[in-house]
Amino acid sequence: MRTSILSLALIASLLGTGSIAPAMAQVAAGRDVVMTMTPRQTSVSAGDQIQVDLFLSNPSKKALTSVEALISYDPAQLRGVSVTYPAQSPFEINLLSSGENEFQASSGQARISRATLKDTSLVPDTTYTLATFVFEATGSGSTSLDFIKTQSGLERVTANATVEGISTNIVDMESLKPISITLGGTRSSAVTTTSGSTVNNIFSSNANSNTSAGNTNTNVAVTGTTTNANLNGNANASVVNTNTNTSFAGLSNTNTNSAATVQTNANTNTNAMPTVTFDAPRDIAIKKMGKSISLYWSNNTLASATYIYYGTKADTFSTRKKVLYPDSSFTFSGMPTKGTYYFVLTHVDANGKESAYTPMFTVDGTKDAVYYENDSYLTKIADRAGLIATSVLTTAISDQARASLAKVPTMPENGPAEMLLILLLLSLGAGAFWTFRTQTSR
Repeated sequence: MRTSILSLALIASLLGTGSIAPAMAQVAAGRDVVMTMTPRQTSVSAGDQIQVDLFLSNPSKKALTSVEALISYDPAQLRGVSVTYPAQSPFEINLLSSGENEFQASSGQARISRATLKDTSLVPDTTYTLATFVFEATGSGSTSLDFIKTQSGLERVTANATVEGISTNIVDMESLKPISITLGGTRSSAVTTTSGSTVNNIFSSNANSNTSAGNTNTNVAVTGTTTNANLNGNANASVVNTNTNTSFAGLSNTNTNSAATVQTNANTNTNAMPTVTFDAPRDIAIKKMGKSISLYWSNNTLASATYIYYGTKADTFSTRKKVLYPDSSFTFSGMPTKGTYYFVLTHVDANGKESAYTPMFTVDGTKDAVYYENDSYLTKIADRAGLIATSVLTTAISDQARASLAKVPTMPENGPAEMLLILLLLSLGAGAFWTFRTQTSR
């Protein structure tokens, strides 16, 4: 009987169909893993996109084997667009069937199911992003997203760990909370105008509301430069014009006009475009080798291209390189081995509108080195950069890892045999991995 229970538990974990009831595993007291949803936008207009991040908190750093989340939404108000997974997530294996969609519009459900071959107890962070759901607002009013805790007798929000040989869900089910989003109004429009040394973004919106005495129409127009002052060299500026027209049945019309203007001119180095809501490129890695500087990043699937702004003066970017999706790397050749180079990356959509921007990266032109985006979490850049690095380093050996990274540019490119050996070494621990690389690179 125990063998049958064990088989069922393993099948449930690998296929992402839920976990065996907690009473069977008798580990309810150990449920300390928490899942939360956080919307990046809490109020949007019809046609706008909403991004909802799904986070997992593993405070005791337990070794998890798989995760699943089933979320309900109102298909009359939201349309599922896409689900993206961060490159640095410990759960690298998709357990959904081939061709299975994360969104089920007929039932209003969104689902992820992931697994890992890594030891998540070694991940430095205790909280990390599992996925980002992207919805489009199609209705109005207030709508909500909620976790579906159980379905057909199975728990459908799970973080599984092996306890006494059984795959066991250790999610704190009481911690699962819904989120609310306000939908309404018409979609805002944006255009860009350029005049002399000033770049203006013009945003307009219309709002209509009914009163008991009649109808009130309010039109608001806002004009100003982009807020990305460091990137484009623009000082903050804004022009606000408000027109209110009020009509009441049987009464005369009342018109009220007010205006407030603040304008500061500034030189611009690029054509500033209104930003869109999706993320900037992530997981940035930069390799400086001789006269070549190579950049690597993770793409957002909503982007049509990536812009690389660069120059030799901080916060001033006289040159821009466009890299079309799905390419996620670019190498600048013939760069003089002197001075300092500065880089900023942004995604761009099909209309030329840019996303948020990455931090500014500083590269010493006189030294061969590797740069990575997040100093507290050494991301796995080996896949794209052709370098030796690992995503399962503990804080205790991070200093040793950084010392080894200084030797990375002089190491040979990886071949299949070496990568297989690395995977075997990873199973022995990151300390042995870095010791091996240090010795063999001498």
